[in-house]
Parts: sequence; structure tokens; C-alpha cells
Amino acid sequence: AKVGRKVAVIGAGGIGFDVSEYLPHHNDKDEHDKNANQIDVDHFLEEWGVDKSNSQRGGLLSTANIISKPHREIILMQRKKGKLGAGLGKTTGWIHRSTLTRSNAVEMVSKGDKKETRVIDCDNVILCAGQMSKRDLETAAFDAGGDLASK
Repeated sequence: AKVGRKVAVIGAGGIGFDVSEYLPHHNDKDEHDKNANQIDVDHFLEEWGVDKSNSQRGGLLSTANIISKPHREIILMQRKKGKLGAGLGKTTGWIHRSTLTRSNAVEMVSKGDKKETRVIDCDNVILCAGQMSKRDLETAAFDAGGDLASK
């Protein structure tokens, strides 16, 4: 299904982070995701500030990194208080958080951040919450409008 420009992602575990990292860069106009041989390696290295010539100290460029213009705006939410992605792997969690922060396309919200009720203007809501399938929300959405569910 096509995904709009403004997306709310509920659930900030591994799947929520993966979806939130994927969507800003995925273009629905593409027929498929890029294969490994279609990735622009030079752009990736430049975006992460890697010095290919290894002439800079630590192999990192001192200039500002290039950030690709994202295709979407994402709001990543978690129900519990605390840092989003705290349960991600110790060696990779920081990379996921850094990627989302650097993208300037993802707002991260946890229960402890906001005290007031907030209405989120978005085109799509993606649920990435829980380990066990629970379809109460989908059923309620279907009952309320028919075509809201399973799109």
C-alpha cells in the first residue's frame, strides 16, 4: 500500500525504529527497494562523514555531512517513559537513534515527554507495538469506517 508524507509510528522497539528509518528514504515511485548493487556508496560514505582517502584523522571528514532530503515526516511514539530505543542492541541502538535524529524527518515522542493530549495530523498510522498480535484497533477502525483497516 502507498504511504503518505506524514506518518505516525506507534511502537519504538526494533521494528518501530526499522520502519521509521526506512520510510523517510523509501520513495513509493520506485518499483522496488534498491538492491545492493544500486546503492550509491560514495553518497553513503559522504553522508556519514567517512574519508575514503583516509587522509583525515580517524578516517572521518571534518566538514558537515550531507543529509538526504527525506520523502516523509515521521512521528515515532512509545507508550512507556524513557529514552526511545533503550531496549535496542547495545552495539547498534545508538546508530539507529543517531540516524533518525540526523534525518531531521523523525520526531521521537515518549509518554514522559508530553503531558497534554495531542492530535497528530498524519496520512497513515503504522502499529509496531507488542510481540503478540492484537487486532482490537484494526477491528474498531474497520467497524467505524470500513476502509480504514488493512490499508
